[in-house]
Amino acid sequence: MKKVFRTLMIVVLSAVALQSCKSSKTVSPETESLQGEWSISKLNGENLVPADHQRAPYIGFNVSKKSVYGFSGCNRIMGVYESAEPGKLSFGQLGATMMMCPDMELENKVTKMLELVKSYKFLTSNQIALYGEDSKAIAILDKRELKEDIVKLNGTWVIEELGEEELNKDSILLTLDIDVAQKHVSGEAGCNRLNGGFVVVDGVTHSITFPNLAVTRMFCDRMELEDKVLKAYGEVYSYDLLPSGVYLYFYDKEGKELMKLVKEDFLKTQK
Repeated sequence: MKKVFRTLMIVVLSAVALQSCKSSKTVSPETESLQGEWSISKLNGENLVPADHQRAPYIGFNVSKKSVYGFSGCNRIMGVYESAEPGKLSFGQLGATMMMCPDMELENKVTKMLELVKSYKFLTSNQIALYGEDSKAIAILDKRELKEDIVKLNGTWVIEELGEEELNKDSILLTLDIDVAQKHVSGEAGCNRLNGGFVVVDGVTHSITFPNLAVTRMFCDRMELEDKVLKAYGEVYSYDLLPSGVYLYFYDKEGKELMKLVKEDFLKTQK
């Protein structure tokens, strides 16, 4: 399915900038503990278990800027939050990408929950309960590990989508071989072979970047496609891996999806 990514609303970005200016006030130690990314593990008392084809929703807090970001089940979200005092929490107007997924039920539940949040409570140092108007938790969040599944990227991947463009894998395979132990990558970029390394940025969940990739110097009729591929690799900042381990997504620093890749071994079983 072709997906459409639309730029986040200017009013949301303006709100983030304005909120950042206000964030110079002293932040309480409890509020500082919100910093980082949190997986949504329960909604209204029910365990949240994504299907194999779904990415797990999460919420990220940047306490110094009083901003929030994350993934709601289908779309990336971004905006600001308010916490006038410890224990109080609400989200301002949240911007989102405008993708349509086959199953929007999880997305709708997560966005509705975020609208209802009025307060929070730390259950442990790594778990938060979110509340609405009453004392019953409407969501449970668990702290995400920073490098929890980088090792699962090991192997050969095939680019299935490049931005909004679906690639015809029957005519050309654009591959990426990831050797996690050696921190090395190689593959086919369109006309040329690429080689290089990857870097994981400390403090960024699911971080991965590909600085200074080297390519051979052949010319062919796919140079335009290759330029797009290399440009995308140069902008990669983070990734998401579906629970099945079959699909891998790369994003830029603003959370825009750059490419979707599929594990080559899985692709072979589909033929």
